[in-house]
Amino acid sequence: MCLLSGILLTTVDSLAGMSSSMKQAIEQAKQALSLHAKVPAGQIKVQGAEAVEWRDGSLGCPEKGKVYTQALQPGFRIKLRISDRVYHVHTAGTQAKICRTEPDKPHTRIQSQKTETIDLLRRARRDLSRRIDVPETQIRVKSIMRIAWREIKKACAAEDIADGTQGYRLDLLADDQQHRYFGVAGGRLIYCQSVAE
Repeated sequence: MCLLSGILLTTVDSLAGMSSSMKQAIEQAKQALSLHAKVPAGQIKVQGAEAVEWRDGSLGCPEKGKVYTQALQPGFRIKLRISDRVYHVHTAGTQAKICRTEPDKPHTRIQSQKTETIDLLRRARRDLSRRIDVPETQIRVKSIMRIAWREIKKACAAEDIADGTQGYRLDLLADDQQHRYFGVAGGRLIYCQSVAE
């Protein structure tokens, strides 16, 4: 399968610039999980969403003995949480499949992670607005992913980033051009490059 974009946050509800198709897929996934787990949708928290292209009609969740349409299916991989359980829901079109569940990891619920990420996003949009002279309102979020220091150093040749540093890769879109930032612990924000789509 081919990953197109993603958002990996404690919650994505307050994230400006999310595509309408991603919002719709998240609501669809929450409704499916609400029916499956017999809990109100309001009790379901969003932990992540990625736009993907599934290889076939199984949406990445093949069941033994079933035959699936052999065609690419654009959709989303969505992580939802109910209490201490995380559910992986795959969507495409009107389909939403609950693929697997796992215990929640405590660090994904830390409020400071959410605050740090939203702050980095605001600062990145402000910086890009000044850098390319485009209003912040015209800058959209393509993806935010939590990553390790090795990936930051490799991508941006940032030799002064200490081993073990955790951070985020932020991809923003402006005028159909993708721009990449890295945010690291302590609030440092690095503009890395514009990226060909």
